[in-house]
Amino acid sequence: MVRAAFAYIEAFSFVFRQLLLAMILIDPKRGTDEVISEEDLQKIAMLLERIAVPANNGAINIQQQKTPLLNHLAFTLKEYEERFAIQEHFLGDNGWSQFQKSVKIRHRITHPKLQEDIEISVADLEIVSGAVIWFIHVSTKISNGMPTYQKRASE
Repeated sequence: MVRAAFAYIEAFSFVFRQLLLAMILIDPKRGTDEVISEEDLQKIAMLLERIAVPANNGAINIQQQKTPLLNHLAFTLKEYEERFAIQEHFLGDNGWSQFQKSVKIRHRITHPKLQEDIEISVADLEIVSGAVIWFIHVSTKISNGMPTYQKRASE
């Protein structure tokens, strides 16, 4: 159940990052003659999980840069809060705390060091369930904000 819950969360998180990437790249408020800001370029690179590294022959090598789930999700949620003017602070509530605890549970059972690390208690399941419920709530808030954002962007 824990791994399935995280597969669900990571899939939705990926979709939200891709939508965020599209919003940055296709920003109707940016004129056709305006360049993308340095801040937005940094966000684009982070969302693509890529980094450009020059080689000793002058070529550019693109390398994957893996960002931990917690960091990626925190960035994504903060961006949606700002872009959609969502008044609720997702990272400041008990749900985010539950989510952080559930990530530790996932790491523990995915990379066990001791026999007891693979044991999942009822308390563990309650924490993960709480995190999933919180994530569904957050996902709903973001999804509900999309039409409002589209309307504001076209004005």
